[in-house]
Amino acid sequence: MLFILGTKSHNVKNGQINNFDCPKCSNKTQLNYSLFRRYTHVTLIPLFPVDKEIIVACNHCEEIIAVNDLQEITKADINKIRNESYSATPLWMYAGTVVIILAIIFGIYSYLNNKDNSKAYLTNPIEGDVYNLKLSNGFYTTQRIDKITNDSIFVTANDYNAYLPYETDDIDKPENYSNSKVKYSKKEVIVLFNKAVFPGSFDPITLGHYDIIKRGVSLFDEVIVAIGINADKKYMFTLEDRKKFIEDAFKDEPKVSVITYEGLTIDLCRKLDADFILRGLRNPADFEFEKAIAHTNRKLSQIETVFLLTASKTSYISSSIVRDVIRNGGDYTVLVPESVVVKKEK
Repeated sequence: MLFILGTKSHNVKNGQINNFDCPKCSNKTQLNYSLFRRYTHVTLIPLFPVDKEIIVACNHCEEIIAVNDLQEITKADINKIRNESYSATPLWMYAGTVVIILAIIFGIYSYLNNKDNSKAYLTNPIEGDVYNLKLSNGFYTTQRIDKITNDSIFVTANDYNAYLPYETDDIDKPENYSNSKVKYSKKEVIVLFNKAVFPGSFDPITLGHYDIIKRGVSLFDEVIVAIGINADKKYMFTLEDRKKFIEDAFKDEPKVSVITYEGLTIDLCRKLDADFILRGLRNPADFEFEKAIAHTNRKLSQIETVFLLTASKTSYISSSIVRDVIRNGGDYTVLVPESVVVKKEK
Protein backbone atom coordinates (compact mmCIF):
# COMPACT_ATOMS: atom_id res chain seq x y z
CA MET A 1 0.00 0.00 0.00
CA LEU A 2 1.33 3.43 -0.97
CA PHE A 3 1.34 6.11 1.74
CA ILE A 4 1.63 9.75 0.67
CA LEU A 5 2.56 12.31 3.32
CA GLY A 6 1.87 15.95 2.52
CA THR A 7 -0.13 19.07 3.29
CA LYS A 8 -3.38 20.45 1.90
CA SER A 9 -5.33 23.67 2.34
CA HIS A 10 -9.00 24.02 3.18
CA ASN A 11 -11.00 27.25 2.92
CA VAL A 12 -12.49 28.03 6.34
CA LYS A 13 -13.60 31.65 6.01
CA ASN A 14 -14.29 34.34 3.38
CA GLY A 15 -15.10 38.02 3.82
CA GLN A 16 -14.57 41.63 2.78
CA ILE A 17 -12.97 44.75 4.24
CA ASN A 18 -14.52 48.07 3.18
CA ASN A 19 -12.84 51.36 2.31
CA PHE A 20 -9.73 49.75 0.91
CA ASP A 21 -7.23 51.72 -1.18
CA CYS A 22 -5.93 49.28 -3.78
CA PRO A 23 -2.18 49.66 -4.52
CA LYS A 24 -2.75 48.00 -7.93
CA CYS A 25 -5.63 49.98 -9.48
CA SER A 26 -5.61 52.98 -7.05
CA ASN A 27 -9.38 52.69 -6.48
CA LYS A 28 -11.13 52.92 -3.14
CA THR A 29 -13.04 49.68 -3.08
CA GLN A 30 -13.46 46.48 -1.06
CA LEU A 31 -10.78 43.97 -0.19
CA ASN A 32 -11.82 40.34 -0.54
CA TYR A 33 -10.08 37.80 1.65
CA SER A 34 -10.07 33.99 1.93
CA LEU A 35 -8.67 32.25 4.99
CA PHE A 36 -7.26 28.77 4.48
CA ARG A 37 -6.28 26.20 7.09
CA ARG A 38 -3.38 23.98 6.07
CA TYR A 39 -3.23 20.46 7.45
CA THR A 40 -0.95 17.45 7.28
CA HIS A 41 -2.35 14.29 5.75
CA VAL A 42 -1.35 10.71 5.05
CA THR A 43 -2.80 9.72 1.67
CA LEU A 44 -6.41 10.94 2.12
CA ILE A 45 -6.51 10.90 5.92
CA PRO A 46 -6.04 14.29 7.68
CA LEU A 47 -3.77 14.21 10.71
CA PHE A 48 -3.69 17.71 12.21
CA PRO A 49 -3.72 21.40 11.18
CA VAL A 50 -0.32 23.05 10.89
CA ASP A 51 -0.80 26.71 9.99
CA LYS A 52 -3.02 29.27 8.28
CA GLU A 53 -2.68 31.34 5.14
CA ILE A 54 -4.80 34.21 3.94
CA ILE A 55 -5.20 35.37 0.35
CA VAL A 56 -6.44 38.89 -0.38
CA ALA A 57 -7.57 40.41 -3.67
CA CYS A 58 -8.98 43.73 -4.84
CA ASN A 59 -12.73 43.57 -5.51
CA HIS A 60 -12.36 46.03 -8.43
CA CYS A 61 -9.32 44.80 -10.38
CA GLU A 62 -9.34 41.28 -8.89
CA GLU A 63 -5.57 41.35 -8.51
CA ILE A 64 -4.10 39.26 -5.70
CA ILE A 65 -2.16 41.45 -3.29
CA ALA A 66 0.64 40.43 -0.92
CA VAL A 67 -0.29 41.12 2.69
CA ASN A 68 2.98 43.02 3.20
CA ASP A 69 1.95 45.45 0.43
CA LEU A 70 -1.21 46.50 2.27
CA GLN A 71 -1.55 49.67 4.26
CA GLU A 72 -0.72 49.26 7.94
CA ILE A 73 -4.32 49.62 9.11
CA THR A 74 -5.53 47.05 6.57
CA LYS A 75 -2.66 44.73 7.37
CA ALA A 76 -3.63 44.92 11.07
CA ASP A 77 -7.22 43.97 10.19
CA ILE A 78 -6.03 40.97 8.15
CA ASN A 79 -3.73 39.78 10.97
CA LYS A 80 -6.60 40.15 13.43
CA ILE A 81 -8.82 37.97 11.23
CA ARG A 82 -6.08 35.38 10.95
CA ASN A 83 -5.39 35.27 14.71
CA GLU A 84 -9.05 35.20 15.77
CA SER A 85 -10.03 32.30 13.53
CA TYR A 86 -8.67 29.31 15.45
CA SER A 87 -12.22 28.34 16.33
CA ALA A 88 -12.96 27.95 12.63
CA THR A 89 -10.70 24.90 12.36
CA PRO A 90 -12.88 21.90 11.39
CA LEU A 91 -12.68 19.00 13.79
CA TRP A 92 -12.27 16.53 10.92
CA MET A 93 -8.73 17.83 10.43
CA TYR A 94 -7.80 15.94 13.61
CA ALA A 95 -9.38 12.66 12.44
CA GLY A 96 -6.10 10.86 11.73
CA THR A 97 -4.57 11.95 15.03
CA VAL A 98 -7.65 10.76 16.94
CA VAL A 99 -7.49 7.39 15.18
CA ILE A 100 -3.78 7.02 16.01
CA ILE A 101 -4.33 7.95 19.68
CA LEU A 102 -7.23 5.51 19.97
CA ALA A 103 -5.15 2.77 18.36
CA ILE A 104 -2.32 3.39 20.84
CA ILE A 105 -4.74 3.39 23.78
CA PHE A 106 -6.35 0.19 22.52
CA GLY A 107 -2.93 -1.43 22.07
CA ILE A 108 -1.86 -0.50 25.61
CA TYR A 109 -5.21 -1.64 27.02
CA SER A 110 -5.00 -4.95 25.18
CA TYR A 111 -1.44 -5.50 26.38
CA LEU A 112 -2.29 -4.77 30.00
CA ASN A 113 -5.51 -6.77 30.04
CA ASN A 114 -4.69 -9.65 27.75
CA LYS A 115 -3.21 -12.39 29.90
CA ASP A 116 -0.63 -14.55 28.22
CA ASN A 117 -2.64 -17.43 26.71
CA SER A 118 0.35 -19.36 25.39
CA LYS A 119 0.34 -21.72 28.33
CA ALA A 120 -3.40 -22.41 27.90
CA TYR A 121 -2.92 -23.21 24.21
CA LEU A 122 -0.15 -25.64 25.03
CA THR A 123 -1.94 -27.42 27.85
CA ASN A 124 -5.29 -27.57 26.01
CA PRO A 125 -4.44 -27.99 22.31
CA ILE A 126 -7.14 -28.09 19.64
CA GLU A 127 -6.90 -29.53 16.15
CA GLY A 128 -6.18 -26.73 13.74
CA ASP A 129 -4.21 -24.63 16.25
CA VAL A 130 -0.97 -23.19 14.90
CA TYR A 131 2.09 -22.89 17.11
CA ASN A 132 4.76 -20.27 16.44
CA LEU A 133 8.23 -21.63 17.14
CA LYS A 134 11.68 -20.12 17.39
CA LEU A 135 14.24 -22.49 15.93
CA SER A 136 17.74 -23.10 17.22
CA ASN A 137 19.17 -21.25 14.19
CA GLY A 138 17.33 -18.08 15.20
CA PHE A 139 14.60 -18.29 12.56
CA TYR A 140 10.87 -18.58 13.24
CA THR A 141 8.36 -21.03 11.82
CA THR A 142 4.94 -22.53 12.48
CA GLN A 143 3.48 -25.97 13.10
CA ARG A 144 -0.17 -26.92 12.60
CA ILE A 145 -1.91 -29.44 14.86
CA ASP A 146 -3.50 -32.23 12.82
CA LYS A 147 -4.45 -34.82 15.42
CA ILE A 148 -4.57 -35.17 19.21
CA THR A 149 -4.62 -38.39 21.21
CA ASN A 150 -4.60 -38.99 24.95
CA ASP A 151 -0.85 -38.53 25.27
CA SER A 152 0.40 -37.30 21.87
CA ILE A 153 0.04 -34.40 19.47
CA PHE A 154 0.62 -34.83 15.73
CA VAL A 155 1.62 -31.73 13.78
CA THR A 156 2.68 -30.74 10.28
CA ALA A 157 5.68 -28.45 10.06
CA ASN A 158 5.76 -25.40 7.84
CA ASP A 159 8.20 -25.68 4.91
CA TYR A 160 9.24 -22.04 5.30
CA ASN A 161 10.97 -19.96 7.96
CA ALA A 162 10.68 -16.29 8.87
CA TYR A 163 13.36 -13.88 10.04
CA LEU A 164 11.17 -12.10 12.59
CA PRO A 165 8.40 -13.40 14.89
CA TYR A 166 5.66 -11.20 13.43
CA GLU A 167 6.45 -12.50 9.92
CA THR A 168 5.10 -15.97 10.78
CA ASP A 169 1.62 -14.78 9.76
CA ASP A 170 2.94 -14.36 6.21
CA ILE A 171 4.07 -17.99 5.96
CA ASP A 172 1.05 -19.48 7.72
CA LYS A 173 -0.66 -20.63 4.52
CA PRO A 174 -2.23 -24.06 3.82
CA GLU A 175 0.03 -24.70 0.83
CA ASN A 176 3.15 -24.25 3.01
CA TYR A 177 2.34 -27.31 5.12
CA SER A 178 3.50 -30.37 3.18
CA ASN A 179 4.39 -33.87 4.40
CA SER A 180 6.82 -32.92 7.18
CA LYS A 181 5.04 -34.65 10.06
CA VAL A 182 6.14 -34.39 13.70
CA LYS A 183 4.87 -36.21 16.77
CA TYR A 184 5.16 -34.76 20.29
CA SER A 185 4.14 -36.14 23.61
CA LYS A 186 1.99 -33.66 25.49
CA LYS A 187 4.80 -33.22 28.00
CA GLU A 188 7.22 -32.34 25.21
CA VAL A 189 4.83 -29.64 24.02
CA ILE A 190 4.75 -28.09 27.47
CA VAL A 191 8.56 -27.99 27.40
CA LEU A 192 8.33 -25.75 24.33
CA PHE A 193 6.95 -23.11 26.69
CA ASN A 194 10.16 -21.72 28.18
CA LYS A 195 9.81 -20.98 31.87
CA ALA A 196 12.45 -19.64 34.21
CA VAL A 197 12.40 -19.65 38.01
CA PHE A 198 13.92 -16.62 39.73
CA PRO A 199 14.46 -17.76 43.34
CA GLY A 200 15.33 -15.65 46.35
CA SER A 201 14.17 -14.39 49.71
CA PHE A 202 13.37 -10.87 48.38
CA ASP A 203 13.48 -9.28 51.84
CA PRO A 204 12.54 -6.91 50.24
CA ILE A 205 12.63 -6.85 46.42
CA THR A 206 15.10 -4.22 45.20
CA LEU A 207 15.51 -2.27 41.98
CA GLY A 208 18.24 -4.77 41.11
CA HIS A 209 15.76 -7.65 41.36
CA TYR A 210 13.21 -5.63 39.41
CA ASP A 211 15.70 -5.03 36.58
CA ILE A 212 16.59 -8.73 36.30
CA ILE A 213 12.92 -9.78 36.19
CA LYS A 214 12.03 -7.20 33.55
CA ARG A 215 14.90 -8.32 31.35
CA GLY A 216 14.07 -11.97 31.98
CA VAL A 217 10.60 -11.41 30.56
CA SER A 218 12.16 -10.68 27.16
CA LEU A 219 14.00 -14.01 27.24
CA PHE A 220 11.35 -16.40 28.57
CA ASP A 221 7.66 -17.06 28.04
CA GLU A 222 7.16 -16.92 31.79
CA VAL A 223 9.27 -15.78 34.73
CA ILE A 224 8.25 -17.36 38.03
CA VAL A 225 9.50 -15.37 40.99
CA ALA A 226 9.89 -17.97 43.73
CA ILE A 227 10.17 -16.75 47.33
CA GLY A 228 11.98 -19.34 49.42
CA ILE A 229 10.76 -20.19 52.90
CA ASN A 230 13.40 -20.83 55.51
CA ALA A 231 12.05 -21.31 59.04
CA ASP A 232 15.52 -20.80 60.54
CA LYS A 233 15.99 -17.37 58.98
CA LYS A 234 14.68 -14.16 60.48
CA TYR A 235 13.11 -11.76 57.98
CA MET A 236 12.32 -8.05 58.21
CA PHE A 237 9.15 -8.42 56.13
CA THR A 238 6.53 -11.12 56.38
CA LEU A 239 6.14 -13.65 53.60
CA GLU A 240 2.79 -12.10 52.67
CA ASP A 241 4.32 -8.62 52.42
CA ARG A 242 7.25 -9.80 50.30
CA LYS A 243 4.90 -11.59 47.93
CA LYS A 244 2.59 -8.58 47.68
CA PHE A 245 5.50 -6.20 46.99
CA ILE A 246 6.48 -8.26 43.94
CA GLU A 247 2.93 -8.86 42.73
CA ASP A 248 2.15 -5.14 42.91
CA ALA A 249 5.38 -4.24 41.12
CA PHE A 250 4.47 -6.53 38.20
CA LYS A 251 0.68 -6.29 38.27
CA ASP A 252 0.66 -5.19 34.61
CA GLU A 253 3.06 -7.91 33.41
CA PRO A 254 1.15 -11.15 32.66
CA LYS A 255 4.37 -13.09 32.05
CA VAL A 256 5.46 -12.72 35.68
CA SER A 257 3.98 -14.85 38.47
CA VAL A 258 4.92 -15.03 42.14
CA ILE A 259 4.89 -18.15 44.31
CA THR A 260 6.39 -19.35 47.59
CA TYR A 261 8.17 -22.65 48.10
CA GLU A 262 10.18 -24.80 50.47
CA GLY A 263 12.98 -27.20 49.66
CA LEU A 264 15.39 -27.36 46.74
CA THR A 265 14.95 -24.98 43.83
CA ILE A 266 15.58 -27.78 41.33
CA ASP A 267 12.69 -29.77 42.82
CA LEU A 268 10.46 -26.73 42.30
CA CYS A 269 11.67 -26.46 38.69
CA ARG A 270 10.79 -30.11 38.06
CA LYS A 271 7.34 -29.56 39.54
CA LEU A 272 6.75 -26.52 37.35
CA ASP A 273 8.37 -28.02 34.20
CA ALA A 274 10.82 -25.11 34.21
CA ASP A 275 14.14 -25.79 32.49
CA PHE A 276 15.93 -22.64 33.60
CA ILE A 277 16.92 -20.87 36.79
CA LEU A 278 17.40 -17.13 36.45
CA ARG A 279 20.03 -15.36 38.54
CA GLY A 280 21.52 -11.88 38.65
CA LEU A 281 25.22 -11.11 39.10
CA ARG A 282 26.37 -7.88 40.71
CA ASN A 283 30.10 -8.54 41.07
CA PRO A 284 32.81 -11.24 40.83
CA ALA A 285 31.99 -12.48 44.33
CA ASP A 286 28.40 -13.16 43.22
CA PHE A 287 29.70 -15.08 40.21
CA GLU A 288 31.92 -17.40 42.24
CA PHE A 289 29.12 -18.14 44.67
CA GLU A 290 26.44 -18.64 42.01
CA LYS A 291 28.74 -20.68 39.78
CA ALA A 292 29.13 -23.41 42.39
CA ILE A 293 25.36 -23.59 42.92
CA ALA A 294 24.70 -23.64 39.17
CA HIS A 295 27.17 -26.52 38.64
CA THR A 296 25.53 -28.45 41.47
CA ASN A 297 22.01 -27.89 40.12
CA ARG A 298 23.04 -28.99 36.64
CA LYS A 299 24.73 -32.10 38.01
CA LEU A 300 21.64 -33.07 39.98
CA SER A 301 18.93 -32.15 37.48
CA GLN A 302 20.29 -30.98 34.11
CA ILE A 303 18.55 -27.66 34.77
CA GLU A 304 20.51 -24.75 33.32
CA THR A 305 21.15 -21.47 35.12
CA VAL A 306 20.96 -18.25 33.11
CA PHE A 307 23.00 -15.37 34.52
CA LEU A 308 22.19 -11.72 33.83
CA LEU A 309 24.55 -8.94 34.83
CA THR A 310 22.80 -6.28 36.87
CA ALA A 311 22.62 -2.80 35.41
CA SER A 312 25.43 -0.52 36.54
CA LYS A 313 22.96 1.86 38.17
CA THR A 314 21.61 -0.91 40.44
CA SER A 315 24.67 -3.14 40.90
CA TYR A 316 25.42 -1.73 44.35
CA ILE A 317 21.96 -2.47 45.74
CA SER A 318 21.24 -5.53 47.88
CA SER A 319 18.36 -6.44 50.17
CA SER A 320 20.70 -6.31 53.18
CA ILE A 321 21.69 -2.73 52.33
CA VAL A 322 18.02 -1.79 51.99
CA ARG A 323 17.25 -3.31 55.40
CA ASP A 324 20.12 -1.37 57.01
CA VAL A 325 18.84 1.86 55.47
CA ILE A 326 15.34 1.14 56.80
CA ARG A 327 16.58 0.30 60.29
CA ASN A 328 18.44 3.59 60.47
CA GLY A 329 15.61 5.72 59.15
CA GLY A 330 17.14 6.45 55.74
CA ASP A 331 15.34 7.02 52.45
CA TYR A 332 14.94 3.44 51.21
CA THR A 333 12.54 4.44 48.40
CA VAL A 334 15.40 5.17 45.98
CA LEU A 335 16.54 1.54 46.25
CA VAL A 336 13.27 -0.37 45.78
CA PRO A 337 10.19 -0.38 43.53
CA GLU A 338 7.31 1.90 44.55
CA SER A 339 5.34 -1.14 45.71
CA VAL A 340 7.65 -1.59 48.71
CA VAL A 341 6.13 0.31 51.62
CA VAL A 342 7.42 0.15 55.17
CA LYS A 343 4.68 0.30 57.75
CA LYS A 344 5.35 2.93 60.37
CA GLU A 345 5.43 1.60 63.90
CA LYS A 346 2.82 3.12 66.20
